Amino acid sequence: MTELTAGQTRLKPSLSKRSLGSSALVKGHHIQSKQHISDRHSLFKPPHLHNTHAFEKRQVPFKPPFVYRSLASSTVGKPFNVSLDIVQSLHLIPETFTILTSANVDDVVFVTAASSDHFIESMNLISSVQTFKPGHVIIYYDLGLQPTQANEVRSWCSVELRKFGNPAYPKHVTEELKTYAFKLLIIQEILREFPGMFWMDASVRLKGSDLSAAYAKAVETNGFVIINNGSNTIYTETYPGLYDYMPSDIERLKKTWVRASGFMLIYNTFETFNNYLLWMYLCVLDRKCAAPHTTINCVYDKKNKATTWAKCHRYDQSVVNVLAANRWNFDNKAYYVRRVPFTVMRLKWMWFSDAPTRCSQTSRRK
Repeated sequence: MTELTAGQTRLKPSLSKRSLGSSALVKGHHIQSKQHISDRHSLFKPPHLHNTHAFEKRQVPFKPPFVYRSLASSTVGKPFNVSLDIVQSLHLIPETFTILTSANVDDVVFVTAASSDHFIESMNLISSVQTFKPGHVIIYYDLGLQPTQANEVRSWCSVELRKFGNPAYPKHVTEELKTYAFKLLIIQEILREFPGMFWMDASVRLKGSDLSAAYAKAVETNGFVIINNGSNTIYTETYPGLYDYMPSDIERLKKTWVRASGFMLIYNTFETFNNYLLWMYLCVLDRKCAAPHTTINCVYDKKNKATTWAKCHRYDQSVVNVLAANRWNFDNKAYYVRRVPFTVMRLKWMWFSDAPTRCSQTSRRK
């Protein structure tokens, strides 16, 4: 069995103090600028090369069985039921990774997704991004919109509509939206094309334009930030079966507050791929890892809420939080930022004044 073992990557000095939870893949790398990226054919597609970004190439020795191991636990995870053919056909492993700096950290796109029952909710989100970050690209994934709704999205300024789905995706990804597997694979699709992205659930609303705190935290963590807070411990809202795939320190998870995955800032850096993205992708492609429990509705123990499993599972949020806790030695302040102007509003209606701005046929994104 091939294990992708922990703690082998040489981290930057600013990151090394919190490297106890890393799950590293490789040793050594070399750095290339945009002008020197090789044009040779590769099985894995490189990301879109932006003028403000330099990229590094790393050799990622990777073959099945795929297992996760972290220094947070002495236990090796259960192999993910994902074939090498799927890994290759979906281009899960980038050929190049972004080198993130304060000079290029704001080179991002805004990304969301919605089905028909969350369309109204998403309109407020789009309007808020148009208002506070005008001109920024917004990519909107169609998870099952009505034709009239899809046509409406196509009319919005700076918004690009994409239909979610890939013939290589398992059925639980495309047909069981309540597993939220789509979110993590949308992130994978976007980071193949762009250096960085804000993921925003349809319920998120920007309330201002100053995102500098999120950008500063992204540089500090080398590419991974959660912006929304949760209300319970990671252990409370995570089905225990997930730990079969992603071993952790259960007692420390009972003391680590969850961070909500509805608003995240993520970059295609090697640090992020190595410790989060790869394992997120493999998990959501494996039905038993992606959705080991069927309900998101929790039943909390009022006396021991933090230390008792609430008989629920938060799907992508649980995966992201376990990986982040392992990576940062259970310091949930390391990857979380508060000073970002936003709110969460789950509405089935909207004020007309909050409708997204429409553009002419010639000026809107297709």
